[in-house]
Amino acid sequence: MKQVEVRAKVVTSDGKPSVNKTVYCEYFSLTKNAWTSLFTVRTDSKGSFIKKVNFSSSGNSAPSLRLSVIVTRSRSAISEDCSMRYDSRSQLLRCDFGQVNQQANNMKFVAMRAGISYEDLATVKKPRAANLSPTPKASLEAFDKELIKFKTIELKSQQALIKKDTEIKTRDNEIRSIKTRLTNADLEIKKLKKHTKDQQKRADLLETENKKFRDETTRFTSLDNLTRNIGDQIDSANDFMSKRRRQFRVDNIQMELKGAVSNDGQIALSRLSDGQDAGQNAATLKLGFSADRNLTDDRSIDVPDLSGFTESVVQRVLSAVGLRYEAISQSVEETSRFTPGQAIAQSPKAGTPKPVNSLVRVVFAAE
Repeated sequence: MKQVEVRAKVVTSDGKPSVNKTVYCEYFSLTKNAWTSLFTVRTDSKGSFIKKVNFSSSGNSAPSLRLSVIVTRSRSAISEDCSMRYDSRSQLLRCDFGQVNQQANNMKFVAMRAGISYEDLATVKKPRAANLSPTPKASLEAFDKELIKFKTIELKSQQALIKKDTEIKTRDNEIRSIKTRLTNADLEIKKLKKHTKDQQKRADLLETENKKFRDETTRFTSLDNLTRNIGDQIDSANDFMSKRRRQFRVDNIQMELKGAVSNDGQIALSRLSDGQDAGQNAATLKLGFSADRNLTDDRSIDVPDLSGFTESVVQRVLSAVGLRYEAISQSVEETSRFTPGQAIAQSPKAGTPKPVNSLVRVVFAAE
């Protein structure tokens, strides 16, 4: 034991707080065989005080303490009745006298440690200085037994607390793991809902397109109206190009119609195809382009850019604008960005104005 903490509340005979009262705390010294002053303190506005002082003791017994006040110029004990608790970690002995009447003389003594009362330790009334009698040996032995018993209970309690704490931590980890799985599941559900919504939009779009296709495949029109409409559209396109002084016009029209003919001359046409992925039941419409011979031959034509075109494409393009061409082959390296058969150079260059029927020399890549 290294320190002693003493607390008490001093009241008058009518129960009111004894304010600013000088109180003496004393302990019984075996070497001096007398009560010795430990400290002096004054009560506060509530008649209470708490005081902690250094007090060294190497034995296993608690010191005998009492509170005294000055009565008619001499000290008079007002209480020796206190409860005690000992903290082995901090080596602090806490002594609580409770409420003390400054006129009374309380002599009962109870020692407590960690909340366990040891009645047989200190039932001995504190002797006065002249008639000191030592603590009975039986009481000390009983205290040691109770102390060992308490330490055993304390150890078992600590072990039980450690076990419970481990179980709680394990359950907390399980709860956190479950929460994490639930969060991940919620995220997956949100992703699936979004994916389902996107798929539904795509399905609705496909349904709309299929409906349009079905409407087109079942649409009836007269054959005269069909050919007239196509002819009007082509004439309109040629007029537009002529006004813009384009050097080519639409001609060589080929149309293959497939569908069902009704009794009144109406036909349900199949869907028109671009000629590349035409099915067996698809209608096709092919258009050709040729130079417009109505334009004056002295008009200049901008040479088109032929880079990367194959020879067949070059022939069609130049023929459509009213120009001739001469093919020239040239070997290229394997690392070249051009493949054999592609146009890699031309003369004159693209954008150069040339008269109608001028010659354009085109160099094609060769192995």
